[in-house]
Amino acid sequence: MKIKAILICLSMGMSANLAANSVSYNATECVQRYVNPGEETLKYRHRSSSSIENATAQDIYVYCPLNLQQNTQIESVHAYFNLASKHPSANAACTLEIKGMANPSVRLSTTSGTFERASRLTMRPAEDYEARLAAYQSSYQNTWGEDVSAHLNCIIPRVSDEAINGPYGYTRMVGYVINYTSL
Repeated sequence: MKIKAILICLSMGMSANLAANSVSYNATECVQRYVNPGEETLKYRHRSSSSIENATAQDIYVYCPLNLQQNTQIESVHAYFNLASKHPSANAACTLEIKGMANPSVRLSTTSGTFERASRLTMRPAEDYEARLAAYQSSYQNTWGEDVSAHLNCIIPRVSDEAINGPYGYTRMVGYVINYTSL
């Protein structure tokens, strides 16, 4: 059964590390937000079929779904970027949102990411997440279910004026990883 689950994950563009209790996703799972149909500027190409690129002079906003393990709590989420050609006044950013499935208006955690390394943005659930999750689960477990959903809202920063027409005229989101607490 575990082999079948791993094969399904790999076919969906994500991979699981069962020993480390984490799941990784290609950035191609993300979709552009705040754009009219036919006006998409996000590129799913170049040197890697697993990343997405911004090759414009404007920030691009993306929505990235997280496929959660319902029986384990999120410890952290890491989003990886290549920002060598970003505009000096622009920066990558992500927000982790965790909501209830039975009542999506119940926000269990909303946290912004911080750069712990040059290319890795890290988000952790809010300090009161465990208490809010327990309250949500006790309220909804008997009626609608206690499952939760999560996603990332990220900004892929605009390209610098100097780099925009050059061979490296892009910024890139490479992927993201969900780390779960130990069982």
